[in-house]
Amino acid sequence: MSFASEVKQELCLLQLEDRNAMSQLAAMLQANSAVTLSQDPKIIASFSSMTIARRFSLLVKQLYQVSIEVKKITTNYLGRDSYQVEIVDRVKDILQDSGLYTDQGFHDSVAPSLLTRNDGIRCFLAGWFLAKGSVNSPKSANYHCEFRTEKKTQAELIARLLKRFNINGKVTKRRHEYIAYVKASDEVADVLRLLGAAQGLMEFENVRISRDFHNSLTRLDNCEVANEMKSIQAGSKQVEAIEKLIEYGRLEFMEQRIQQVAHLRLVYPEASLNELAGYYFDQQQVRISKSGMKHRLDKLVQAADRIDKERSS
Repeated sequence: MSFASEVKQELCLLQLEDRNAMSQLAAMLQANSAVTLSQDPKIIASFSSMTIARRFSLLVKQLYQVSIEVKKITTNYLGRDSYQVEIVDRVKDILQDSGLYTDQGFHDSVAPSLLTRNDGIRCFLAGWFLAKGSVNSPKSANYHCEFRTEKKTQAELIARLLKRFNINGKVTKRRHEYIAYVKASDEVADVLRLLGAAQGLMEFENVRISRDFHNSLTRLDNCEVANEMKSIQAGSKQVEAIEKLIEYGRLEFMEQRIQQVAHLRLVYPEASLNELAGYYFDQQQVRISKSGMKHRLDKLVQAADRIDKERSS
């Protein structure tokens, strides 16, 4: 089972009081249903899993005590099953209570009263997520959580509702749908918390912490390797400079402390500055700082550079 399916399964188990159940039902109706109001009024809603179809049915039964039929249908070109819920009783009551239908006709948004309380908004978003939402596994390459809609205004509404909880939802178009989404790991975690997916949030955070820790170690390892490579390259350049000074008889005329460092570098060509400072103390019983060691080695390189300039002039 995918991480998104696990989250949806968890949300389907949450018990809701009637007013919150209405907010969730309204979202699922708006996101994923077709309505007929002719001689035989009916609502037909299709869902990708039996669990979500059953959740939708239970919400309707909780609020309206009507009989519902759930059908398993294989219709898409991939041969995947979908689950169709058909409601034929109290159709107008359901649509009017959700705000999707009034005497003036159908509406593109649910009743504003369903979105005035934070709990109502949470349940509305959870309902839309169940019907047309997804979230990437925290183990995947990218963090991503989205709500798919048919209309741009619906995606913009979801983004505004997320904003009320300080979640920066964005809107984009993908083929024939509009998407309200978040991509930052912190915001995906906030969405899971908002929807009420406690177990999903715990799994997400555990994997995220482990993943971020591993990435930190990798960055640290890369940094250490880079520093080591720089140290080796610098040491090689210094050895070349010292050998040139010896070849041209210049080293013996430099300060004794510079000569001491030069001989150390020849013995330890790949040692770091700190390591050279330690070796220097072992031999001379004189402490020298990392910057002091670098200063003396720089003097050797500068002296060798002067030889090159003299030869080219």
